[in-house]
Amino acid sequence: MRIRFLDESTLTVGENAQILIDEMVYELAGRTPESGKQAIKFVSGVFSYVSGKIGKSVRTNVALNTPVATIGIRGTRVVGGELTIGMAPGNPHYGFQIREGAVEIITPQGLVILDEPGEGTFLPLLGGKAPTPVR
Repeated sequence: MRIRFLDESTLTVGENAQILIDEMVYELAGRTPESGKQAIKFVSGVFSYVSGKIGKSVRTNVALNTPVATIGIRGTRVVGGELTIGMAPGNPHYGFQIREGAVEIITPQGLVILDEPGEGTFLPLLGGKAPTPVR
């Protein structure tokens, strides 16, 4: 499923994905500058997110939260979710890959910055660890 928000950001979710749109406020430019806030929680499944006008004007006003990390965006196109490739079999994990722009993958144990197309990182699905080094 693909959702296109009023600020032109898009969210594509895979089969059986579960998300919660906590907040989506967008005010078009007019008598005041364009502004807004967007907060999305990814519960399960795989997603692709492309930032829109909110993320391009005030990056800190977009909050993307996953079960294992928070994503800080910077004019971004990113994919992520529960993956079956990239780690040893039997180790459930969550992965992120940058397609355009940059993201910070933030956990209490550490953070990595993905800023080159194709870069990625993994985290155990149960959390509790820093993201793997950028690959």
